Amino acid sequence: MDNRMLKRAGLDYWQSCHISKHLEFSSIERLGPKDRFHFLSARATQSFFDLHVRSGDFLVLGPESTGLPDTFLDRNDRRKQCYRIPMPGGVRSINLATAAGIVVYESLRQLGRLTFQNGDSPCRA
Repeated sequence: MDNRMLKRAGLDYWQSCHISKHLEFSSIERLGPKDRFHFLSARATQSFFDLHVRSGDFLVLGPESTGLPDTFLDRNDRRKQCYRIPMPGGVRSINLATAAGIVVYESLRQLGRLTFQNGDSPCRA
Protein backbone atom coordinates (compact mmCIF):
# COMPACT_ATOMS: atom_id res chain seq x y z
CA MET A 1 0.00 0.00 0.00
CA ASP A 2 3.05 2.26 0.17
CA ASN A 3 3.85 1.94 -3.54
CA ARG A 4 3.90 5.37 -5.20
CA MET A 5 2.11 4.15 -8.35
CA LEU A 6 -0.61 2.45 -6.29
CA LYS A 7 -1.19 5.66 -4.32
CA ARG A 8 -1.40 7.65 -7.54
CA ALA A 9 -3.84 5.19 -9.14
CA GLY A 10 -6.27 5.65 -6.25
CA LEU A 11 -5.69 9.36 -5.80
CA ASP A 12 -9.36 10.36 -6.07
CA TYR A 13 -10.69 7.36 -4.17
CA TRP A 14 -8.64 6.77 -1.02
CA GLN A 15 -10.92 8.89 1.19
CA SER A 16 -13.85 6.62 0.21
CA CYS A 17 -12.03 3.35 0.92
CA HIS A 18 -11.83 1.19 4.00
CA ILE A 19 -8.68 -0.88 3.65
CA SER A 20 -7.77 -3.83 5.84
CA LYS A 21 -4.99 -6.37 5.44
CA HIS A 22 -5.41 -10.10 6.05
CA LEU A 23 -2.67 -12.71 5.94
CA GLU A 24 -5.09 -15.61 5.41
CA PHE A 25 -8.33 -15.78 3.47
CA SER A 26 -10.00 -17.61 6.36
CA SER A 27 -9.80 -14.40 8.42
CA ILE A 28 -11.81 -12.60 5.72
CA GLU A 29 -14.35 -15.43 5.52
CA ARG A 30 -15.10 -15.01 9.20
CA LEU A 31 -16.39 -11.50 8.40
CA GLY A 32 -19.52 -12.73 6.64
CA PRO A 33 -21.71 -15.68 5.65
CA LYS A 34 -20.48 -18.01 2.91
CA ASP A 35 -23.19 -16.91 0.47
CA ARG A 36 -21.87 -13.33 0.55
CA PHE A 37 -18.58 -14.31 -1.17
CA HIS A 38 -18.50 -14.36 -4.97
CA PHE A 39 -15.42 -15.83 -6.66
CA LEU A 40 -14.49 -14.79 -10.20
CA SER A 41 -12.95 -17.37 -12.49
CA ALA A 42 -12.62 -17.69 -16.27
CA ARG A 43 -13.39 -21.40 -15.73
CA ALA A 44 -16.72 -20.86 -13.93
CA THR A 45 -20.02 -21.77 -15.60
CA GLN A 46 -22.32 -19.17 -14.01
CA SER A 47 -22.40 -15.66 -15.47
CA PHE A 48 -21.63 -12.80 -13.11
CA PHE A 49 -24.45 -10.87 -14.79
CA ASP A 50 -26.96 -13.42 -13.46
CA LEU A 51 -25.84 -12.73 -9.89
CA HIS A 52 -27.97 -10.41 -7.74
CA VAL A 53 -25.40 -8.55 -5.66
CA ARG A 54 -26.33 -7.38 -2.16
CA SER A 55 -24.75 -4.68 -0.07
CA GLY A 56 -21.84 -6.12 1.90
CA ASP A 57 -21.01 -8.88 -0.58
CA PHE A 58 -17.36 -9.77 -1.18
CA LEU A 59 -15.98 -10.03 -4.72
CA VAL A 60 -12.87 -12.23 -4.89
CA LEU A 61 -10.50 -12.23 -7.86
CA GLY A 62 -7.27 -14.15 -8.13
CA PRO A 63 -3.86 -13.27 -9.56
CA GLU A 64 -3.90 -12.18 -13.19
CA SER A 65 -1.43 -14.87 -14.29
CA THR A 66 -3.19 -17.88 -12.75
CA GLY A 67 -6.61 -16.89 -11.43
CA LEU A 68 -7.97 -18.50 -8.27
CA PRO A 69 -6.36 -21.93 -7.78
CA ASP A 70 -8.51 -25.07 -7.95
CA THR A 71 -7.34 -26.03 -4.45
CA PHE A 72 -8.76 -22.73 -3.18
CA LEU A 73 -12.06 -23.08 -5.06
CA ASP A 74 -12.53 -26.69 -3.94
CA ARG A 75 -12.70 -25.65 -0.25
CA ASN A 76 -15.90 -24.76 1.62
CA ASP A 77 -18.24 -25.13 -1.39
CA ARG A 78 -16.71 -22.03 -2.98
CA ARG A 79 -17.46 -23.32 -6.48
CA LYS A 80 -21.17 -22.78 -5.81
CA GLN A 81 -20.42 -19.04 -5.67
CA CYS A 82 -18.03 -19.03 -8.62
CA TYR A 83 -18.84 -16.73 -11.57
CA ARG A 84 -17.31 -15.69 -14.86
CA ILE A 85 -17.53 -12.59 -16.97
CA PRO A 86 -19.04 -13.72 -20.29
CA MET A 87 -16.58 -13.26 -23.15
CA PRO A 88 -17.56 -12.95 -26.81
CA GLY A 89 -16.09 -15.09 -29.56
CA GLY A 90 -14.01 -17.64 -27.68
CA VAL A 91 -11.69 -15.16 -25.98
CA ARG A 92 -10.38 -16.87 -22.83
CA SER A 93 -10.18 -13.98 -20.40
CA ILE A 94 -9.46 -10.30 -19.84
CA ASN A 95 -6.87 -8.65 -17.63
CA LEU A 96 -7.39 -8.36 -13.88
CA ALA A 97 -7.88 -4.59 -13.73
CA THR A 98 -10.57 -4.70 -16.41
CA ALA A 99 -12.30 -7.66 -14.76
CA ALA A 100 -12.28 -5.89 -11.39
CA GLY A 101 -13.71 -2.73 -12.98
CA ILE A 102 -16.50 -4.69 -14.68
CA VAL A 103 -17.65 -6.53 -11.55
CA VAL A 104 -17.34 -3.50 -9.26
CA TYR A 105 -19.30 -1.22 -11.58
CA GLU A 106 -21.98 -3.85 -12.26
CA SER A 107 -22.29 -4.33 -8.49
CA LEU A 108 -22.60 -0.57 -7.95
CA ARG A 109 -25.21 -0.38 -10.73
CA GLN A 110 -27.28 -3.16 -9.15
CA LEU A 111 -27.09 -1.46 -5.76
CA GLY A 112 -28.21 1.89 -7.22
CA ARG A 113 -24.96 3.56 -6.23
CA LEU A 114 -24.03 5.11 -9.58
CA THR A 115 -25.28 8.69 -9.53
CA PHE A 116 -24.38 12.04 -11.02
CA GLN A 117 -23.52 14.82 -8.59
CA ASN A 118 -27.07 16.21 -8.78
CA GLY A 119 -28.39 12.83 -7.63
CA ASP A 120 -29.86 11.71 -10.98
CA SER A 121 -29.02 8.12 -11.79
CA PRO A 122 -27.34 7.58 -15.20
CA CYS A 123 -28.13 3.86 -15.00
CA ARG A 124 -31.39 2.13 -14.30
CA ALA A 125 -31.14 -1.13 -12.36
